[in-house]
This record gives sequence, C-alpha cells and structure tokens, in this order.
Amino acid sequence: MAKSFANQEKSITVPLEKLNEPIFLGFQPLGIASIPKDGYNLIAIADYYAPAICMAKVKITPDGLHFFDFE
Repeated sequence: MAKSFANQEKSITVPLEKLNEPIFLGFQPLGIASIPKDGYNLIAIADYYAPAICMAKVKITPDGLHFFDFE
C-alpha cells in the first residue's frame, strides 16, 4: 500500500440511505477507475498530489456500498 494511504480504514460501508448524498473522501482530488469482477468491482483510487494509488474492492450489500480489502 502506498504510504499516503497507510492510515486509511481497512473497510468502510456507506449506508443505503446515504447513497444519494455526496460521499466525502477527503480534501485532495482523487481519480477513481473500476473493473467489474465476479460479485464486486476492483477499484483504483489515485491521489493527484502524490505518487500514490490505492486498490480496493467494492460491492453492494444489504447494508449499503461496502469497500474492503484496501491495498
């Protein structure tokens, strides 16, 4: 994992009732790309102000949008 992402949570869930609201991801501009996989999407989150990229998996669960397995 890139050093700039080392202190990030290991998993987060955005509740279903919050999915129509903006999701705050921090102050730096981010780039996000995704690739569909079997049962989840693999996403890459890039920090524009640092040479860093974070990989994570995301899927919709009964509780909401679940981000997990951050690398």
